[in-house]
Amino acid sequence: MVLFGCCIAAAGHAYAQEAPAGRQLQVNYAENTAESYTLFVDSGRYSISQSYSWVRDEGSRYSLVSYSIDGGPHIEIPRKARGNFMLDVAMDSGHTVVFQATVQYPVSAVADHGDLEIIFSPPSPTGDEWFDVGSDITITVSNKENPGSPDTRQQIASWSLDNSKRPVGSEVGSSFTAPIKVASAHQVKFESQTQYYVRVVTDQGTKSGEGWYDEGSIATVSIDNDDLFTVYMFDGWDDTGMQPGEKTGTLLVDSPKTLTAKWSPDYSRLAGIAIAPIGGVIAMILLKKRSSSTAEKASKVHPSTDKLQVSASAPLLAFQQRAGVTRVEKSTAHNDDSSYAKEITGYALQKSVEKLQSLRTSGLVSDAKYSKVNEKLEQSFD
Repeated sequence: MVLFGCCIAAAGHAYAQEAPAGRQLQVNYAENTAESYTLFVDSGRYSISQSYSWVRDEGSRYSLVSYSIDGGPHIEIPRKARGNFMLDVAMDSGHTVVFQATVQYPVSAVADHGDLEIIFSPPSPTGDEWFDVGSDITITVSNKENPGSPDTRQQIASWSLDNSKRPVGSEVGSSFTAPIKVASAHQVKFESQTQYYVRVVTDQGTKSGEGWYDEGSIATVSIDNDDLFTVYMFDGWDDTGMQPGEKTGTLLVDSPKTLTAKWSPDYSRLAGIAIAPIGGVIAMILLKKRSSSTAEKASKVHPSTDKLQVSASAPLLAFQQRAGVTRVEKSTAHNDDSSYAKEITGYALQKSVEKLQSLRTSGLVSDAKYSKVNEKLEQSFD
């Protein structure tokens, strides 16, 4: 006949059914995590019921990790926070069972905003918020955007470990991770800050200052339209909190903001835009002409000795020849300059009109404005 027995060990204490004297079953605990006990049984199989965890002191506990039989290898067991582990032992002879356990401490993490998600990595080996002593874990809290308002979010501003406040750094992305070395019971708290997005909308120039701001902070936004070839003038912002006509302004961030820059065409600049590209061309031509004229004059005033050899017996003839050359030079230069000035004026007018026509074709200038500016251009070149 086969005999069956049961031994229950809870929090380091064993309770067994009465059994006749016989083979010895010794139950020990490594590192004295619980009190050892001995049973004597005749034969059959005995089931030892061992708690997965038991109290160590007010702030810690022991957690069952593995067991060994008769000095054999450690056999790992599933880790659990509650309940009992059942170990069947065949009592064909005496045996010694040793349970191995580790110390665990509780680690709690809370956030001041209930919608913030907190994740432990790696998770607790016992499926709760207790962790093995000496283990390295991280606690990650994700920043939360408001589903109903994508321009509002909760951003982690600070965190504390066991009531010791610690910074989160200047740059926090979509989440923040706090590293923890488990050496005792720990309490982690995360504090968040409501943030609003300030949006700057413009179809001209460049913008700055757009982004996330803490609730109650001051945002500075600006618009830059220093493009020399733009035909638009800044008219101000559509938000009443900004100073009228100011390209740079500040505002209190107490909610999500969208600032739209307003622009209007500045037709007084059209003539300048039309003529500006031509100015450089004209300046280059004039410079080239002046250089050529200067070289020509120098050549005529200081001719080579081959061409202007004057005998000692004819000084008056040489003087008359030089005077004649000078008069011819001045007359020729005057005619050339006059003709060249007309040529440049005509070229400038032509290019200016072409530029103005391209502005009208692109829709930047109405027909009425085109006629007025074209008339001014022709008057300026008369």
